[in-house]
Parts: sequence; structure tokens; C-alpha cells
Amino acid sequence: MRKLLLTSVFTPELAQELIKLLPTSPSETKLAFIATASEVETDKGYVLRDRAALEGMGFAEIIEVDLKVPEDLAKLDECGAVFVEGGNTFYLLKWIRESKFDVKLKELLANDKVYVGVSAGSIVVGTSIEISGVGRTADKNQGYVEDLRGLRQVPFMVAVHMNSEEKIYFDQFARSRPLRPIIGIEDGMAIICEGDRFRIVGPGKVQTWSSKLFR
Repeated sequence: MRKLLLTSVFTPELAQELIKLLPTSPSETKLAFIATASEVETDKGYVLRDRAALEGMGFAEIIEVDLKVPEDLAKLDECGAVFVEGGNTFYLLKWIRESKFDVKLKELLANDKVYVGVSAGSIVVGTSIEISGVGRTADKNQGYVEDLRGLRQVPFMVAVHMNSEEKIYFDQFARSRPLRPIIGIEDGMAIICEGDRFRIVGPGKVQTWSSKLFR
């Protein structure tokens, strides 16, 4: 059964939700840490914070996986969970495709592995990443990809870092994309997918466009 935890920001509360999804305890689980999306960002402090939080959870091992290194993909086979960090979503999708991680992810999810996406890592598993170019802190596609289709592990676009100011931009975007489902989450919230079932955890208000989920 596929298991995904999709969030804007990884918090201690969401760390507990991750533990619930794991087939074994953290001490018996190796976790793959993919920070490729952060490579084109100036401020990488969030990567260090998330890495420290994961270390504090007591995983048997945290294995860094670089999508630009073909041999690294084999490391995923020994991991029970995959943590895909935030950053530039367009850059991330470029290397997901070039490394064939998109193909590998289907195999991992079919084998009860847990996927954790943070910000860009959440957006990329939706139906399209074009939504990452929306808002005040929009990602820039500097020629990284032309095909903006996401990995489609969930049947909607994922809008992250939602708040009242950002919602104005997403409302405009949604009006230009009628009938295309979008789910928006605030920082501290997460969408959890278990098989074909979805639920929201964490404080805040979920925003939906063209979707009956969570209503």
C-alpha cells in the first residue's frame, strides 16, 4: 500500500505522524535523504534543520542520495522511507526524470516504502508542478524542464506554504485552471495518503479548488 506524507514544513508533530506510517520503528529503519532541490537555493538552513530533526528521531541510518549520481539510486533499496527535501521544484523534477527516480518511486511505494515530501518534494508528486510558479515565493524555471507534469502519485496539485496572502495568488491560478483539483496546505499541516485514502493532519485550514476531498 502506498504511503505518502506531504507537507510544507517538517515539524515535530509531523515527525510523529511519520513514525505511525513506518512499517518498523525508526531504530529499525534506514531513511534516504534527498536534498537535490536545495542545490540551487541560497539559504539551505532548512535542510540542516530537517536533517537534525530526522537524526533526533533515531533512524538506524540516514543515507544521502544525490539524484545526479546514477549509482545512488541503488541505495534506496535498503531504505524503508524516502525524505525529499524542498527547494526549486523545476530543478528537482529535472533530476527526478534524468535519474529515473520517477520510475523507482513507483516500485518503492508498491513495496510499502514511505515517501515524505517537503515543499518542492510535495509539489512534485502531484498532477502538475506548474503551481510551484505561483505566489510571492514562486520557484523560477530557468530552463530546467518544459514538461510540467508531476509524478501523479496523488490526483491533485499540491499548493504549499498557504496563507491568506498566498491564497489570493492561488485563487487566480485556480480560476485559470478550471476543473483541475488543487489542495492547499498551511505550514505545519500535511496531507497523508494511505492507499486511496487521504487525510489532513496538523493545525490550520485546508484549501481546496475543484476537489471534493477534505470538504
